[in-house]
Amino acid sequence: MELKKRFTDAIVFSAEVDTIQELVLAAVAQGADLSGADLSQVDLRGADLRGAKLSFVDLTGANLSDADLSGADLSGAKLTGADLRYANLREADLQYATPTCADLRCAKLHKANLSEAGLRGANLRYSDLSRANLRDADLRDVDLAGANLSGAEMIGADLNGAYTEETDMPHQSEDTDGFIAALDDHDRDQPTEARQTSICSHED
Repeated sequence: MELKKRFTDAIVFSAEVDTIQELVLAAVAQGADLSGADLSQVDLRGADLRGAKLSFVDLTGANLSDADLSGADLSGAKLTGADLRYANLREADLQYATPTCADLRCAKLHKANLSEAGLRGANLRYSDLSRANLRDADLRDVDLAGANLSGAEMIGADLNGAYTEETDMPHQSEDTDGFIAALDDHDRDQPTEARQTSICSHED
């Protein structure tokens, strides 16, 4: 089987295996660079993908629930509608990634880099975003109910329409004043399920 780049069809990895799941796991085990590969709709539930090189991959609609992606490079990855429930993304690099409308409930994102990531409409209920870098991230209409954002870098993040009931917010400081004020200007206590459904039903 072969893994190919999503735009050029160039082969990024090949091996004699029976399933796409086995192919991805073999590639990661060998330290292969899978940048730009098409992994849309792949089922990698519970997979060990620690330190995987997955920049700019297409993981649209992929099932990565319970997967271990700690320390993985997912910068620029397309994660629209992906299932990342309970996934371990501690210290993963998701800069410029687009987990738009992704399900990240209870995901572990401690110290993850999500700067300038496009998370609009994502479900981040009860996720651990402590000490994560969310500078300039698009957090419009996300569900952050019960999430842990203690120590997170939030400068420039867009939280228009975000739902933050029972969210553990960063401690207020000179650097976070603008962030806290931005939350106060929006519907921080209004459920966003209807809004999320409307937004996500129109996503590519």
